[in-house]
Amino acid sequence: MLDLSAARHVGRELELMLAGRKPLALFYDDAADPAGEAAIPESLFRPYVARGELVMAEHTVDVPDPLLGAPAPVRYVLYALPYEHWRIPAMRLALELHGRTPGLADEGLERMICALLGYTREETAACLDAGVLERC
Repeated sequence: MLDLSAARHVGRELELMLAGRKPLALFYDDAADPAGEAAIPESLFRPYVARGELVMAEHTVDVPDPLLGAPAPVRYVLYALPYEHWRIPAMRLALELHGRTPGLADEGLERMICALLGYTREETAACLDAGVLERC
């Protein structure tokens, strides 16, 4: 059994990226009412982007919100290792597809997102089996 606490990337993104163990990090927040650094720790990543050690991209997607009864804008900020920058447009496509099917679980798409973020097959399977993918 895989130790999910050891497999988690949440809160360890920068550490794992600088060690070369995570190719892409993804953060998101409500674009209309942002929580700031609590949701997207831009100040932590900024020096590495400035030095060219990481690449950054932003993307805003209107995601259907059942509570609002209308789409809500979600701001995504992605960081990639320079030689892994191809993952950014791939993740944008995955996010667009994910946003088009709210409430519908798509295991293939979830596995693709995990692979883009650098999770191993074993980590992804363990998170899916435990039903905690969004917290991995």
